[in-house]
Amino acid sequence: MTGKHYSRTFANIPKPKQQHIFSIAIEEFAKNGYKAANINTIAREAGISIGSMYSYFSSKERLFLAIIDEGVMLLRSVLKDVRQEPGDFFDKYRKMLKAAVSYAREYRYLHQIYLEVSTEGLSHIAEELTESMEKVTTEAYRILMEDAVSSGELREQLDPAAAAFCLDSLAMILQFSFASKYYHERMKLYFGPEIDEERMIDSMIDLVRNGIGRP
Repeated sequence: MTGKHYSRTFANIPKPKQQHIFSIAIEEFAKNGYKAANINTIAREAGISIGSMYSYFSSKERLFLAIIDEGVMLLRSVLKDVRQEPGDFFDKYRKMLKAAVSYAREYRYLHQIYLEVSTEGLSHIAEELTESMEKVTTEAYRILMEDAVSSGELREQLDPAAAAFCLDSLAMILQFSFASKYYHERMKLYFGPEIDEERMIDSMIDLVRNGIGRP
């Protein structure tokens, strides 16, 4: 089956080889940025010819978008697992924050790519990237908040869209704080050099509960 951003030829090669190519490409894009990333370098490091690379992806942009899709699939799996966990809305949101930290640590290069995506340097594909990357989180929050409002866990006059936007933004900056040196140093200005992760997340949940929870 042909993927959205790659060819049938790529779809037909063994999965470990696909993941190896993606791994090399993710590191190249993360370390050098989209514009400076070199598809010839990726092919060489992956042990394939440049001809094969272009038979898999028609351009560097298609390869980059395929990587974004891989990251989105990983995130969708994480969020699905959290939504199916037992507990109330705040229990699940706490698990989402914990998952965000774990996800950032395990896939640091992907998060460095996400940071570049948020800059104007990739504005020419911003609409496609936003649709791909953000849809999965907005859908997860929509389901969680609808369930919580109907069960009476959240304030009756709550604006679900505004609340979801704020909660997702909180989770996003937390992710970046564990994937980016700049954001990690920024976090230390607030919490000190020795960050107590559990206490920090507990404090965030307490803030959210007092802000949108039913009195």
